[in-house]
Amino acid sequence: MVGIALPLALRRKNAPSRRLLWFAPLWIYGLTLGILQSATQDGAGRALRHGLLFGFAFLTMTAAASVRFSWKSFDRLIPALGLCYVLVIVYGVYQVFARRNGWPYAFLTVTNPSLAEETGGVQAGAFSDASWVYVSRASSFFVEPTNFGMFLGYGTAISLAVLERGGKYTRWGTVGLALTGAGFAANQSLTAVLVCGAVLCLAAARAALLASATRVAAMVVAITAAAAIMSALPGVGEMIGGRLADLSVEQSSGRFSSLPRVLSALEERPLGWGFAGHAWLGEMIHNGVLIFLVMFGFAGLLLPVVWVLWILRAWKRSVALARVRDADSSAAAALASALLTVQLAVWSASGILHEPMFWALSGLALGAGHFAREASARVPGDVVHARWRRAT
Repeated sequence: MVGIALPLALRRKNAPSRRLLWFAPLWIYGLTLGILQSATQDGAGRALRHGLLFGFAFLTMTAAASVRFSWKSFDRLIPALGLCYVLVIVYGVYQVFARRNGWPYAFLTVTNPSLAEETGGVQAGAFSDASWVYVSRASSFFVEPTNFGMFLGYGTAISLAVLERGGKYTRWGTVGLALTGAGFAANQSLTAVLVCGAVLCLAAARAALLASATRVAAMVVAITAAAAIMSALPGVGEMIGGRLADLSVEQSSGRFSSLPRVLSALEERPLGWGFAGHAWLGEMIHNGVLIFLVMFGFAGLLLPVVWVLWILRAWKRSVALARVRDADSSAAAALASALLTVQLAVWSASGILHEPMFWALSGLALGAGHFAREASARVPGDVVHARWRRAT
């Protein structure tokens, strides 16, 4: 695994993937701990399987980061991405009505054996609450609403970057944000609130610094579309409002309530439990950051901390480049910070660690960030810093 990734990381002029070499010792550390600390052969085998999954995710990210980012290439994908987004959102909105009215294809069959066992062979997302009020939350083409909410986060990130860049595809960015609003209204997932909210907060902060009427208008369009569709779909507004009002640490589906158990596990093994260590705690952990802590000990904090630093660097660079009127590079930096933010939010809201597409998009983010960094290096430093000081 590491042997395959190293040639990619050491390629000439491939700075983004070279920076990922620090994953290799962390992977070896987690695998060694997992195997040596397992009391049974089955435990060692499970640690090896999780280690291979994590290694594949790292390799996917490295490979994606090794591709040189360019808007010319990305432009060819925008129509296809837009069509895909339309189909996913439209089907999600259809599901809300179909599940209430018994229309065809209200639920898709889950064929993955491990997931089918958890979901009963069909998509989740429809239930009656304590007052016997029927609630329908769209999953679209995904297994459950949570995954759909994560998808909306990536759609939001790409839409905002396209809007930032401007040009002939500006309308795609605006339409993408409006579609996100529609998808959010149909999805009603608190994961979508976190993921999309984090990305929109970054964009709102940039818009405030840059005093951009275009960016503010686009976000107003998205919010207005979400509010309009929420009011049209039966019971959606009350549903989301009630869930947010009742949200607490204890009621967050284990996303934070596992913290005491995790800290107790770290007291027992401060160096961590290695890959698959979280499987021995006797409860589900729906928080990737806590899982990193269990697997790698306090060294597991390295992952989210590095992610936060990458996000802040890309975000700051996007503002500085926007101030010197470099729309392409500013949009690339904005895309980088947004995609990395989605990955961090996904970790915080779920235990999904090995999804290759998420890691590939983070690799794309590093490539886009490097594109912006090279552009920033071509701008005289005193100009960039002066612009940044005026922006803040």
